[in-house]
Amino acid sequence: MGVFVVLGTLLLADGAETGDRVAGAVMVVVAPVVSWLLWLRPYLVLTDEQVVVQNALVAFVVPLADVQGAAAGGWGVVIAVRGRHAPVQAMAVVKANISFMVGRQVRADHVADAITRAAQEAVAPPVA
Repeated sequence: MGVFVVLGTLLLADGAETGDRVAGAVMVVVAPVVSWLLWLRPYLVLTDEQVVVQNALVAFVVPLADVQGAAAGGWGVVIAVRGRHAPVQAMAVVKANISFMVGRQVRADHVADAITRAAQEAVAPPVA
């Protein structure tokens, strides 16, 4: 992707003909958008049985019974997983630094709370 952006920038700045500048503009705009849509687009899905996390280069599927809890962070929702040394980080939902400073609840907090509640319900014994 970086090659397309650099080449597109050069064509935009130094294109000899109008067609070169148009091709450069397309390269600068289209390459990052297509890369994001097809490759880098992160997401987090909470189902009845598991949490699915897709980050830029790696995906995680974590059963809810293994989730110990979740918290919103500046780099995404951090999910503590039983039996795993490092937590799973979901970069799809990020809490801005200013929200930390003022103690504001944002979407990342609500997502983390929903994951924690679902995990607690998944391991809790049924009430008779």
